[in-house]
Amino acid sequence: MPVVPPAARPLKSARGGPRVGSAAAILAVLIVALGLVLLFMQLPRIALAPSPTASPPPGSSATPSVIGKDVNEAARILVAAGFRDKQGAQLIDWEEDRSASGTPCSVVKHEPKEGTPYQLGAYAKLFLVPGGSRDRCAK
Repeated sequence: MPVVPPAARPLKSARGGPRVGSAAAILAVLIVALGLVLLFMQLPRIALAPSPTASPPPGSSATPSVIGKDVNEAARILVAAGFRDKQGAQLIDWEEDRSASGTPCSVVKHEPKEGTPYQLGAYAKLFLVPGGSRDRCAK
């Protein structure tokens, strides 16, 4: 029976370290792991950030902006949107903001803020640039 010599094996590198293929695989795993760590570090901020296209819950609407409008026009817009006063009447409460400047009787802010979801019949309040007298702003 003839004797068969063993098969030739490739020589190991002189350094004895991992081959290029192994180093590339390790590098790829490290990059993926780093990417996952960075993703999960940002996840709470991503999950809690409101979506710019988020729609209000069913049965509610988003508060319109009435900033810069005359108090009477702003009140008409909010009443038409379904807001009421604390007693449920089709009126909108308002008060003068003594720190505000601009056109007298114009809205400088409102509650709820623009874009806030609300249910029909919700309470709204306007804050106005002082107009000199309460009669001047109310028409």
